[in-house]
Amino acid sequence: MTSGIYIIKNTSTGSCYVGSAVNVQQRWRAHRSALQNHKKSPPKLQRAWDKYGADAFSFGMLAVCAKECLLREEQRWINALKPKYNTRATAESNLGVKWSAETNAKKGRTKRELTFRGETLGLKAMAEKYGVTVAALSTRLRRGVLLEKALLEPMATYAERGARGIKRGSPVMRTAFGKTAQLKDLVAEFGAVSYYAAKRRLSLGWPLEKAITQPARLR
Repeated sequence: MTSGIYIIKNTSTGSCYVGSAVNVQQRWRAHRSALQNHKKSPPKLQRAWDKYGADAFSFGMLAVCAKECLLREEQRWINALKPKYNTRATAESNLGVKWSAETNAKKGRTKRELTFRGETLGLKAMAEKYGVTVAALSTRLRRGVLLEKALLEPMATYAERGARGIKRGSPVMRTAFGKTAQLKDLVAEFGAVSYYAAKRRLSLGWPLEKAITQPARLR
């Protein structure tokens, strides 16, 4: 268990979020789960996550320190980095904080709103506009798919069978590098890893083309 200061950085823009935790590894898992499921995340960070996708964010340690020094060290890093995604400019613990009804309402609206091509709509309205079901869009966003692909990708994944009413046993077609085919065929033509490795990566939320082409790490 590591106590210290951590950073969540948007590698596309350089913007970041700074926080502190008694157990940093556990806090990162909680952050990622909350962001993927739109639950109690910093609103600015959530909007950026929805816009750029999970792959655009990296997590790292800024400093290791004792738990009694966390707020002091967090404030020092906030002052130095001026993180764009932090809701407050002062390092404080949320333990015991009760949000106002107005704040809770705003947070609720943030969860349901998506911005794409300069237009901000609720989840349902956005799904209807681009011809996907709300269930399919929600599933893709939870799995870290970029918003553009979540809205425009025409082919269903295994996770979306129930959402789209696809009969069990129907072949799942996917599109990568301009070709639409089953995963095995795409791996055979473009892959740098095995079919089973690509399938496992997809189950973990990897983008399709990256899951197929990124070589496995040598041990």
